[in-house]
Amino acid sequence: MIRHQFIQRKILETYSLLPYIKFPIEPKKIIKLIPNCRLITYQEFAKLNNCSISDVEALCESLTGCTHYELENDRYLILYNDSYTQYNEGRQRWTLSHELGHIVCNHLKSKAINHIPEGRDWKLDTSGFESEADLFTAQLLAPFPLFEILDIHSASDIQFCFGLSVEASKIRYKQYIKWKQGHIKTAWENDMRAIFNYKRIR
Repeated sequence: MIRHQFIQRKILETYSLLPYIKFPIEPKKIIKLIPNCRLITYQEFAKLNNCSISDVEALCESLTGCTHYELENDRYLILYNDSYTQYNEGRQRWTLSHELGHIVCNHLKSKAINHIPEGRDWKLDTSGFESEADLFTAQLLAPFPLFEILDIHSASDIQFCFGLSVEASKIRYKQYIKWKQGHIKTAWENDMRAIFNYKRIR
């Protein structure tokens, strides 16, 4: 079960961390604001540990990225593959935001687990962690309440403004059209517009 209101609150908390809000959102900058979190590429990790990229992919159980949690010291390590052949800037932005979502939603702490790979095929994920991280990512990077303010009218607009991949932009625009049908405005949307208007770069 996805905790929609919980995710919305976490989006607002994450936006509140930022000194200003400018799209596209750069998850690396947000991750740097988390004191107990370190970000490193598969390539750097392989060099530090004298192993291959394939070894790191096996360790992470993912070709793109994963998050490790050290329970004893309450520390996170996000690993991401900077040379994945299907990567582009939008895909990498999604991967890093997805891993950030696992952290801010306390997925690893809540189950006392030390490792979550990116991807929907993770067999131990019985609590909707991947779905929640995806929802967090979509709303962080391309929040529906700001579409009108930012004059978003197509998938191309989403790609240009929010820096998503072509595929993700098409999916997000279809979701937006569905969301608008019979939509009733919520307090969260008002809060999103308020924080954006307060922190946006004009």
